[in-house]
Amino acid sequence: MNSWKLFKEAMSVVSISLIVNIGMTIGFWVLAQWVVNEYITLPEDATESMKNSYALTKILGFWIPIVIGAMGLFRPLMMIVDFMAGLSNIKNIEKRTNMLKKMGVEKFIESTEAVFIDSNDRGIELYSSDKIIENKVVRFLVYRDTSTNEPYISYVKPDCESADEGMAWKHHLSIEQYRRLKVES
Repeated sequence: MNSWKLFKEAMSVVSISLIVNIGMTIGFWVLAQWVVNEYITLPEDATESMKNSYALTKILGFWIPIVIGAMGLFRPLMMIVDFMAGLSNIKNIEKRTNMLKKMGVEKFIESTEAVFIDSNDRGIELYSSDKIIENKVVRFLVYRDTSTNEPYISYVKPDCESADEGMAWKHHLSIEQYRRLKVES
């Protein structure tokens, strides 16, 4: 996948966050300018100290909202960098989980170069990847929650050979016990 296409996909993931943060920055700045101009005035007999304080207030009223906005923009920009680097390069598990929710299971499978191993009649798929944890083969299941239909990824033991074996291991059942289940919840 070329860099431009990857960048466009990353932007689609974080574009709403960027728009909200830019809007908040502009809003903070406009509000600060209005407050400074409407409510902070110098009396006729202002001392030199009061004039200095007024000048500082004008300067801070201009720069503080911009700094706050820039701090808000930092996170979505870092998400773009993480997305382009690939999910497997994100070491922080919370960050990786959030990116997984934003990018989707299919993109996760693609970015980790996962290899399909098996699927069962319930639509549960077993994959293997050596890109998630450095120098280690990781196996994971891809399935949909039975109540919300949301896709999930669940890591299983590295020697699982089938999707049924992985789900049985996940639920602390034997493969035969798992296959007898009529409904999962």
